[in-house]
Amino acid sequence: MTTLHSPAGCTQPHHPLLAKPGRAHALSGLLLLALASGPVMAQTLPPVIAATATAVEGTAYVTRTDGRQTILARGSALNVGDALTTARNSTVRLRFTDGGETAMRPESSLTVQAYSYTPDAPQQDNLVIGLLKGGLRAITGSIGKRGNVDAYKLNIKVATIGIRGTDYTARLCDGDCTADASAVARPSTTAAARGNSSAPVVARLMQSQGAVSVDRESRQVTLDQGAPLYASDKITTTSGGFAVLAFRDDTRLTLNSGTQLALTQYAYDAAQPARGSMLFRLISGGLRVATGLIAKAAPGQVKFQTATATIGIRGTVFDLACGKGGASEDPQAADVSDADCDQSLFASTRTGEIIVAGLDGREVSVLAGQSGLVPGAQGAARVLTTPPAFFNTISTPPPESVDVNLPQLFGAAAPETGTTGVYLMVREGKVVLSQSGQTLPLDAGEAAFAGQSLAPMRLTSTPIILDRDRSLSNTAFNFNVCRR
Repeated sequence: MTTLHSPAGCTQPHHPLLAKPGRAHALSGLLLLALASGPVMAQTLPPVIAATATAVEGTAYVTRTDGRQTILARGSALNVGDALTTARNSTVRLRFTDGGETAMRPESSLTVQAYSYTPDAPQQDNLVIGLLKGGLRAITGSIGKRGNVDAYKLNIKVATIGIRGTDYTARLCDGDCTADASAVARPSTTAAARGNSSAPVVARLMQSQGAVSVDRESRQVTLDQGAPLYASDKITTTSGGFAVLAFRDDTRLTLNSGTQLALTQYAYDAAQPARGSMLFRLISGGLRVATGLIAKAAPGQVKFQTATATIGIRGTVFDLACGKGGASEDPQAADVSDADCDQSLFASTRTGEIIVAGLDGREVSVLAGQSGLVPGAQGAARVLTTPPAFFNTISTPPPESVDVNLPQLFGAAAPETGTTGVYLMVREGKVVLSQSGQTLPLDAGEAAFAGQSLAPMRLTSTPIILDRDRSLSNTAFNFNVCRR
């Protein structure tokens, strides 16, 4: 069994099939036994409408609870207990009465096992869909977003998936996915050609002290341990706090007290590390850095920048600290604590080598055991004769000392598409994938697999059968549900 649940969200637009206040759309049985003064009478309840077909391409048919089979047309209702099947080269889009939308790919079958939605009774929310064959993409509506995160469920025979988000794709493979995988080209790793998947997780928060927050898509989010980070995030630590980040290529960073760091660019493919790139902008505070596989394979593609300096990498471990203008070559701690990075920059190489340059472009090499300084926007980079003493007093964790399990954090390669199981892709929100007592949390930009004989596993990238499925793409289905 596979189960999907969705989280608290936004108010959905009015839909003509929304239940009137006080009327619950619930699967409570097909017969109601009423006691009266005369003999017991049996009455057949009207069907509970769960969704309406808003688009039908090709042929789809519905098997009703009484065994009747009808052709599904645009505007047709799907009731609780109905089974919906799409034929070859056929697709269907459904709109549920709570505002959610579900798209079915060709040669797929699902059933609405239970449904309850009353606008003013969120405690009664319930949606259970069984995916019997093929695949679907769904954006959840009000159910499960407005209080009970376990109200929305998708049942699949090999696993349990709990959706706490808004946009996901699930595909059940049972000997029918190999042909689809070979029919599409290998997906590009560039964002412009990514296909159906969203921006991938590039790093995770491993350790922290004090509050750690991220500016993401004009919103500020507080991060907990294990939280995902994306290539456009801006991370901030509070005064007196720190954060340790682990990246997909095993680059590790410690953000010191009062640090703000913008992840300007990050691209990494484990199969082609030399094509990776990394550009981070230090806005305030300081960093401790242990570079990873990108720096080893393509050191010229790794850069750290401030408003007044650029640091190039030669595969190394080093520290950076922004300082106040006019700070001496051996500054007091107050001059390099929580400072903005629009003035001086101090650098200290612990192993390897870094290249430091000011705005004039002149580069100096800072070797292991040495320190360098860019004294400000008008100053040239230089190597210091004596390393500043404050580098020896940094108390935040060296990032190379933090235990990191990359496969656990960022996944493994997907199994062969001929393997029986369910593939899952999360575009927005969160998912919890459970199987045989094991639980795997997933974030937006991640994919996973659960098979009959395999524990649920996070995948390093979105499988091609999901990423390149044209029948479930943004252009094929213009989902129109509010999101957050």
